[in-house]
Amino acid sequence: MGCGSNKIGDGGPKPYDRDFKGPVSWKERSCRDCQWVLLYGAFWFGLVTVAVLAMDKGDPYRFIFGADSFGNSCGKPSNDRAHDNINSGLAMGSYNREFYFYAAEDTALTLCVPECPTTDNINSKTYHEYLPVDIDSGLCLTNDTSTTNGTRHNAYYYDAFQATMPYTDARGCPKQVWASTVLMNRCIPVSKTATDAINGVMDSINAEGILTGIMNDIEKSYESILLMMFASLVLSILMIVLLRYIAYWVIWTAYWVLLIASAVLLGFLWWLYLDYKDDYDYYGANNLTAPDSAKENVDLFLALAIIWSVFGGLLIILMLYMHSRIALVVALFQEAGDAIGKMPLLIFYPILTFVVGLGVIIYFMFILLYLWTAGETRVDNVTQHVTYEKTEELVGWYWYHLFGFFWTFEFILAMQEIVVAGAVASWYFTMPCPKTGNRKIGSRPIWKSFIRAIRFSLGSVIAGACIIAIIKIIRCALSMFEERVLKMDPGSAVKFLMNCVKCCLWCFEKCMKFLNRNAYIEIAITGKSFCSAAQAAFSMLVRNALRVAAINSIGDFVLFLAKLVIIITTTIGTFLWFRNYDDGLTYEAVMICIVGVFAYLVASMFIGIYEMSIDTIFLCFCEDSERNDGSCDKPFFMSKRLMKFMSREERRTQKRTKKQMEKAEREYQAKQNQHKKASSLDIAQNESGSSSYGSYGSSDGKALTVDNTAGYSDV
Repeated sequence: MGCGSNKIGDGGPKPYDRDFKGPVSWKERSCRDCQWVLLYGAFWFGLVTVAVLAMDKGDPYRFIFGADSFGNSCGKPSNDRAHDNINSGLAMGSYNREFYFYAAEDTALTLCVPECPTTDNINSKTYHEYLPVDIDSGLCLTNDTSTTNGTRHNAYYYDAFQATMPYTDARGCPKQVWASTVLMNRCIPVSKTATDAINGVMDSINAEGILTGIMNDIEKSYESILLMMFASLVLSILMIVLLRYIAYWVIWTAYWVLLIASAVLLGFLWWLYLDYKDDYDYYGANNLTAPDSAKENVDLFLALAIIWSVFGGLLIILMLYMHSRIALVVALFQEAGDAIGKMPLLIFYPILTFVVGLGVIIYFMFILLYLWTAGETRVDNVTQHVTYEKTEELVGWYWYHLFGFFWTFEFILAMQEIVVAGAVASWYFTMPCPKTGNRKIGSRPIWKSFIRAIRFSLGSVIAGACIIAIIKIIRCALSMFEERVLKMDPGSAVKFLMNCVKCCLWCFEKCMKFLNRNAYIEIAITGKSFCSAAQAAFSMLVRNALRVAAINSIGDFVLFLAKLVIIITTTIGTFLWFRNYDDGLTYEAVMICIVGVFAYLVASMFIGIYEMSIDTIFLCFCEDSERNDGSCDKPFFMSKRLMKFMSREERRTQKRTKKQMEKAEREYQAKQNQHKKASSLDIAQNESGSSSYGSYGSSDGKALTVDNTAGYSDV
């Protein structure tokens, strides 16, 4: 939907439009892809409906604290009665641990208890029999009403049927109890007398110790963590400022490093191949048995050398061919710096995106807890235990909710891109001052760009976000399908095929994101619908393929280096800070990783603004160079540093226009001189007393009639 609202036909250079002054005004715009707004609204109505139903059937307490065998959620102040049992519908506010009577058996009884057992009940003398569990341990089904601080030791009442189960004694207590640790509020046995399976898993990790240690470290060092996070924010802003002034040196350094490193790697791989081949031939020449690794090394490095000879050679040739276009990358970086310098609030827009995105993540995670725990109540006829069964309807709700998250989150990211594109395009298409080159942009360009996007192009942004969301949900479904297929057939051929499909989908998603980004730029400039803008942007990119290759190779590499500098600097600074000022941390590496992940997110957001500004200026430059030729009638909007990167045809057009203007100027001067000469002759005759009208011979043999008041004309 939405592809038929605008005529598609943008396969060549843009015709000159005298009224084109960059992002079209409100009067020239109209609402595009309105059906997508209605569709998205209807979709969100479905999301709210799913959320209401999930909150009715789900219970996050079951995920966070666990649940017992009677349908009660541990840690919940009040529970609904799941079935006709004396222990169903009990208040469990003080009982927030899930205890298994026998953890290795799924059908064993599960209770909510106040604390997990810390010791085994095995006889310390014989080690072959288990001692009776204390009736006040909180682990039993008993009518004992003894309390501590007003809370019963045991939350449950005696159940004669459950007392006949294999792992329950006649008093309603477990026959065997092992020392346990707490993992996600579950009592996990870790005793040496527990089963080998449980013992083997839990002896390798001390989950409670790790989680407790991390939380304690965060509590002790949260001020330092916040300080380092703020430092990464300042460093990201500083990096954007520096890119404006050191882009020339960084880009050319990156270009030569990539070129030389590619050539060196090519020679190094062939040298390694020849070296290993000489060693292998030595064994054969001396009738010695070569080790298996010798032949494998020869084959491996031969394959690597051949592969890199093809791909590395193409890369070297492409980079050499793009040498003349690297200067364009430098100019675009400098132009992006100028744009951000004129609109400094632009670099703080990612903070708004981060806050809104975080709110969306929290909402969808909150509803996901209900969906994850939702299910139809089922009572086992044998054990009388309550379970919650997933139905096909609930699975459909889960996928609907997941797709809604992808669509909404991609919409938020797309809004940032189109707002930045609109603001930067408004800056570009403001005619620069001939002397200083400065552009006097209007007031509140970011706000105006945001309002334009909401008022006219909201449906187009929703359409672009939907495409990416569809690809993401297909990738998620493919991952789940892969798990099931590999369980049935774990063969290498199936795994290879699935990896190929996943790789193709990943590449397709990256390509669509790149096309969407440029479509949003075209929408911000021309106000077209999504499909028309995507087609126009694609045609523009194809006509400037080599320029695009230069920007997306060298430019992206430079931006990657900028992100890397921010992350590494923040991480090293955090390491040194903790070493000098925050001693006694148990998991120092985890604290450093937390800061490093935050630095990556911040760097990606801020450098992403710079990247979007570069892409917008590049597409504006292409629009400008195709629509205009630099003449008085068709002046360029681009700065002087960008004018020298026009194509040869554009420069020839500009030169031809310049020659035509010079010829017209010469003809005008010739006529002016002739007029002055004729006027001087007429004045001389008047001074000699002759008539005010006279006839003179012209240089071309024609009679020239001169009038003091009207000038002259050829007769």
